[in-house]
Amino acid sequence: MNHHPREGFGEPGASAEEHKARLANRRLLEGMDIVTGAALALQTAEAGDMYPSHVVDVTMRAIGELIDFHAVGIVWFDPSGLEWKLGVCIPESRKALLMEEIEEQVERDFVGWAITHNKPMSVPSHVPGKRTFIHSLGTQRRITGFFVGISNESYVPDVYQKLLSILLVYCANTLESHRLYTENLERRQEEQRLHKLSLEDALTNLANRRHFDDVLAMELKRATRTKTVLSLLMIDIDRFKPYNDEYGHQKGDEALKHVAAAVGATVSRAGDLAARYGGEEFAAILPVTDVEGAAALAERVRSSVERLHIPHIRSSTGPYLTVSLGVTTAIGAAQLDPATLITSADRALYRAKRMGGNCIEAEEM
Repeated sequence: MNHHPREGFGEPGASAEEHKARLANRRLLEGMDIVTGAALALQTAEAGDMYPSHVVDVTMRAIGELIDFHAVGIVWFDPSGLEWKLGVCIPESRKALLMEEIEEQVERDFVGWAITHNKPMSVPSHVPGKRTFIHSLGTQRRITGFFVGISNESYVPDVYQKLLSILLVYCANTLESHRLYTENLERRQEEQRLHKLSLEDALTNLANRRHFDDVLAMELKRATRTKTVLSLLMIDIDRFKPYNDEYGHQKGDEALKHVAAAVGATVSRAGDLAARYGGEEFAAILPVTDVEGAAALAERVRSSVERLHIPHIRSSTGPYLTVSLGVTTAIGAAQLDPATLITSADRALYRAKRMGGNCIEAEEM
């Protein structure tokens, strides 16, 4: 709690009014130093969830330096604004006393007046010889609570009361700014999450068909503009219907997830896109990749799926689940459209299937 400096009689010959003015000026400067220190302390980086407590702690410490309070507290309203709860009490040992003071001031409607008019009040305390300060906590748009302090001083200079008000207004505005920032951040994160979901296949977490179509059209335009190559892989699980018939659709979904993970882990270069094309078919868009590079990547996909060792007793390619791949590569200058490129990759995939599966076929356009 604050102890004000001893007040002298001023310089010889100075009038009482001059002395009073110098004293008020000194108090103002000392008080402004406290307020400035609190403002700087509130700029200290704190974890997001801890910042509101940090704001309240800094504010209460600064208030304690300004005025010698017997007990101080901050009361918060619930979302309805009808119920209140004492959130902070200093010292904690006088919580019961402060609660009694709050209930009395609420009953006398001084709290309601301070909140309704958004102005501070100084009223007689139920503790003999002391005064109670009440100040709403919030902005013009939203009141979140109020401050209550039982002062040990029978008289508190107006300048200190005004500085106390500045601190509380600054505290309220800082808390409201943090709340709005947090809500905006949470809203942006939710929007990003929903946007990400709109581009993902729910089962495999690879890009969905819509995202694949958009990216393929964009990459074809880029390849045309820059006259670079663009490759496309179409990937199909061999004899997947017999797999579902043998093991059931739940196992089939698990197999799709494993294959998708293998495809996604292999098609991992920045700019590449792995997608679930539909059913048991996957696709990969490979910008600036020639046919040799695309075929090499296709082989890594094929072998990585085979190494999963997913049992498939009804497979025609061996004891494990496998995939076949069709590869097509186009020169951007050819002015191709997405459908033509997909048809070419499908044609290559069909050839791989006719050859028995678990292999790769490629063609250039």
